[in-house]
Amino acid sequence: MPNTTSDPEAMLDICLTDAEFPALPNFQRGKVRDSYDLPDGRRVMVATDRQSAFDIVLAAVPYKGQVLNETARFWFEKTADICPNHVVDYPDPNVAVARRLDMLPIEMVVRDYLTGSTETSIWPMYERGERVMYGHAFPDEMVRNQKLPNTILTPTTKADAGGHDTPITAGEIVERNLLSQPVWDELAELSLAVFARGREIAASNGLILVDTKYEFGFDEYSLWQLTKPKQYGERFANPLIEQNGNFLPRNENSYGPDIVSDYAVEFIKRNKDNPFFIYYPMLLVHDPFVPTPDSPEWSSLETRSTPDTRYFIDMVNYMDKIVGKIINELKQQGIFENTLLIFVGDNGTPRQITSNTINDIIPGGKGLTNKTGVNVPMVVSWPSKIKNNSTNSDLITFADFYSTFSDILGVPDESDGTSMMDIFSDNIINDREIVSIFYNPLWGQNRDKNYFSQTVKYKLYEDGSFFDIENDIYEKQPLLDENLTKDQLLIKEKLFSKIKITDNKFLNREPGIILSPLDCCNY
Repeated sequence: MPNTTSDPEAMLDICLTDAEFPALPNFQRGKVRDSYDLPDGRRVMVATDRQSAFDIVLAAVPYKGQVLNETARFWFEKTADICPNHVVDYPDPNVAVARRLDMLPIEMVVRDYLTGSTETSIWPMYERGERVMYGHAFPDEMVRNQKLPNTILTPTTKADAGGHDTPITAGEIVERNLLSQPVWDELAELSLAVFARGREIAASNGLILVDTKYEFGFDEYSLWQLTKPKQYGERFANPLIEQNGNFLPRNENSYGPDIVSDYAVEFIKRNKDNPFFIYYPMLLVHDPFVPTPDSPEWSSLETRSTPDTRYFIDMVNYMDKIVGKIINELKQQGIFENTLLIFVGDNGTPRQITSNTINDIIPGGKGLTNKTGVNVPMVVSWPSKIKNNSTNSDLITFADFYSTFSDILGVPDESDGTSMMDIFSDNIINDREIVSIFYNPLWGQNRDKNYFSQTVKYKLYEDGSFFDIENDIYEKQPLLDENLTKDQLLIKEKLFSKIKITDNKFLNREPGIILSPLDCCNY
């Protein structure tokens, strides 16, 4: 029971000013939190009643730690659907148990108002005469606490203990290799989305969210091109692979896809007794098309990295080998039957690659929005739930993955996707006849036709182009209104209404939040 006394001295006696317990390992003292790093990768954080300002502990305030911890809990729980967080449990009002993360070296500060008091705040900088701050231009004659025309990001470097953060622009972050461009883009999108949620909740309670700061990290990863751009090392022979904040020593005989897949196998071994999730960008198959360790040309350093489209087949075969390695490990650990595996392509095949089908020779369409660009293979395995050798031709988008995982976990889903669980369980055709896609190729092609709605047979673009995609897979001949049948006119009208509905949802969202993305991932 909390002490409800009003006596100031008695209140001070119940302040939690120190949380050092000799029985717990790896003690660390912060300004207001004491923490412990457990051997299993968890961190125990105790929010004390110590009060700090300007990086100095000034006093102790009764129940301050509990309020701090419960406030953090409130926001973590309110935004978990936007961005997963590190918290595992709250065993005490003052205590949070979390996964230990490898933190990224940037703090994401989001601002809605021209205010602040620290050296990195925009008002003191503006008052000193600065008009370009964090890459944003500000006009003259603005006043303190003025609402900004748009929500902005003002990132800072993450200083070591005792140090001070420094302002930095998005361009400088990428140029200095603090983050890669894709990682920065994702952090920016998540920060704006979380801030928008906070602003909405604050407004509903008569409050204004002025600004806030977010920090991001990874719990476990083995990736190429995370914090270093491509020129630092290719993903295949002699790769530059980053694991949990450390770069692996480069070796001319190592192969990137093997390193990453071996890490996935080890992760499965370590987590076989608990539920786990693996997002595995395989690196294969991707240009440059070069020999694999199973190619004869791998034996020579001179030919090991020589690109040629004929190695595309070698890469496909090696990809199949890696998939088999993952599946065999799941079987060996006795968890294959109850593990959901989703194998899916992120975009169409590169255009220099052709595929021989029963009826035709199909060139690749990566970066295009026709069938050769956006129709990708998807294979799902879940032996305890999905009937073997079953097929389904329903319309599915990448937005459906989040909805499906939410459905499996029994958590709320407010996304634009549709759960695939009905398909998985009984192979039932769902009722969704139309999907709407906002397609954003990273290299800037096809910008005039990147927003569309479609059925299995017909597709309508935002510019009004209407195609019979069943008979015209390359979308060379748009259907003209004067030649449409009544059924085709009705379908076009339905597709148009979906575009308008979706467009309104898209336009009314906060900056940085995109609708049902079908991204061309750069793995």
